[in-house]
Amino acid sequence: RRLEEWVRLTRQTMKERILFPPPDDYNTVYFLRQILGLDPNHTFALETRKKLSDDLLESAENAYQRGNTREAERYYAHYLQLQPDDTLAQVRLEQLRQGIQRDDETRRQTMQLLSANIEKAFAAGKILPPGEGNAYDLLRRLIRFDPRGGYTRSVRARFQQHCVDTVQKLSAEENWTEVQKVLSVAVEFAPENKSLQAQLDSVRQKIDQQRRAAAEDAETQRLHRQRLSQDEIRLSAISA
Repeated sequence: RRLEEWVRLTRQTMKERILFPPPDDYNTVYFLRQILGLDPNHTFALETRKKLSDDLLESAENAYQRGNTREAERYYAHYLQLQPDDTLAQVRLEQLRQGIQRDDETRRQTMQLLSANIEKAFAAGKILPPGEGNAYDLLRRLIRFDPRGGYTRSVRARFQQHCVDTVQKLSAEENWTEVQKVLSVAVEFAPENKSLQAQLDSVRQKIDQQRRAAAEDAETQRLHRQRLSQDEIRLSAISA
């Protein structure tokens, strides 16, 4: 009677994709162990365990070949819950975990160095390029390294606020070329910000208008110089 119930629950947990704990007492591995503990030769349990084991081992080895160590570690750990005596898998799992620990330590050190340099750049007022060690370049590296991290979000927000403050100051001075540079940087880190994009478009229009006005003024001056030159030629001819 208990075997029948465990077989039913094994099928049910497989259907629900609850193959491993948690919960500790409601998953496929748990019920397979219960069945085989009572009947080591139970056909359904042995076949099911083999099928799951083969699938997990294949997934683990494929992940390992792709260099996805964390995914491989997870598959090997699950596989060993079904095949705890597989020494080769035990060795591979231990190697993976040691590698992950080394990677985590390297990542921690890199993050520590990046954050220290970013704080140094903010403290020194070295926010925008050009110049070595500016916050803009460091933030780009941080985003590539940890795009969704809390510290990354914090730095982006601080950087955006600096850009907004700088734009206000430069706008008051009507330094539209520099305003355009700062807004372009701000939009790069916040492409979804419609307000910043609208400001950038407006500033670009102002710069275009200034360029056209400057070109028209230059043409007017050229024509004026041309007329003066022609007048001088006529006067010279009359004097002669």
